[in-house]
Parts: sequence; C-alpha cells; structure tokens
Amino acid sequence: MPDTVRALVVTDSHLYDDIRREKNDLNPYSTLRSVVETATRQDEPDVVITTGDVANKPILDTYRVFDSLLREFTDCPIIGTPGNHDIKLSFSTVISEIPLEFCHWRIIPLDTHIDNTLEGKVDDENLAACAADLAETEKHVLMMLHHPTIEIGTKWIDPHRVSNGIEVMDTFAASNRVRAVLFGHIHQVFEGQYNTMRVFATPSTCWQFAVGGDSFSFDDKSPGWRWMYLHQDGSIDSEVFRLDEAL
Repeated sequence: MPDTVRALVVTDSHLYDDIRREKNDLNPYSTLRSVVETATRQDEPDVVITTGDVANKPILDTYRVFDSLLREFTDCPIIGTPGNHDIKLSFSTVISEIPLEFCHWRIIPLDTHIDNTLEGKVDDENLAACAADLAETEKHVLMMLHHPTIEIGTKWIDPHRVSNGIEVMDTFAASNRVRAVLFGHIHQVFEGQYNTMRVFATPSTCWQFAVGGDSFSFDDKSPGWRWMYLHQDGSIDSEVFRLDEAL
C-alpha cells in the first residue's frame, strides 16, 4: 500500500445515458472524458472520488456510462456519495459508498442527499454511525459529502448547505481523526478551514458556477478536477487543474 494516497477527484459530472446529449451548450460526457484522460496522463490515481451529481438523468444506465468511461483509464477503486441530482438506488448499484482504507488513511462517504430534493441533511442515524466509525479508527480520515457543510461566500449557493452542517462539522472535529472535508455541489474551487480540518471543493467536470454571485450564474472557466495527495503523517497536498490549463 502506498505511503502517499493519490486521490483524483472528478465530480458533478451531470451525465446522461445518451453520451451525445448536451446541456448548457456543453456535452458533459465529452468534458468528463477529456478531464479523466488528461488527469490520468498527469499521474496514476490510487482512488477516484466523486462527490455526487454524477447523473443529470439518474437511471442505472447513466451510472454505468460513468463507470465504463473511468475504467478505460484506470482500474483503481472508485468511491462516491450521491448528490441532489442522483437517485440513491441507481447510484449505489454502480458506485461504492463503502468507506475505503489505505495504509494510513480512511476515506468515508457521508450521504447528505435526499432523493428528488435540493436541500441537504445528514440524518441522526447516519451521523451517529459516522461518529462511531470515527471513534473506532486510528487512521487519518478524509470525509466526503455532496452538499457544503459551511458557507462558501456565494450567496445563492450558501442556502443549499447541509441544514445541520455545524453539527456535522463539530462531530468530525470532536473525533480528532478528520484531517479534511471534501464536498461537491458548488461547481467551483473552494479551500477553507474549520477548526483543525481543511475544507475542499472541486470544479465540476462540466459547467462552472460563478464565484461570489448573488444569484444563479455561470462562469466561463473550463471543466476541472482536483488531485489530493494524502500523506502518511496526515498532511495533504492538493491542486486543482482545468482543461484549458492542462492540455
């Protein structure tokens, strides 16, 4: 097992079962393919992480499209957590939500989504199970969710955050094992801090949302991905790339 875990984050892909279909003047299958192809030329992942909204049409065939595309470029484990555009049963049939362990790290998905609902919440049962998991592990932990747990400074997105986000973050912090929290949903870069935990979000592999806007708006930045290097001592190096910068 590697001393440093190379995690490739590709998220909010909004795929259809029809790989020719476009939305917002973009083909989400084509941009995801370009992202994965370019990223895997940069480095070889030990794990691929997706923080939700894999599908815009959340049927089983769409998730199979996602898995099939990734398998053209890597045979490493894929781990995810569903987003508000996903449907739990179809998602989890194809994409693993089971915590994944490496030599010094444990990656734990925590479901914030509710089928057919925009808002996010972690129910009491799932939060209690997560707290128990954190109490048992001696490894460094990367928590992954779909909805943001804290404000990101984009006014129209901030109401979408996990309704009990502070309780969730305080649960993570109390464990003293969580080194970072990774979420999706926001289609933009975010890096912050909560207590001793680093907080990350990753650009979408398709369309991007404008940073800091008061109302819904797109950004003209290109699709992106994030590399996270999870080191043996619990430290993390991370960098975001975009297609127009990496090609």
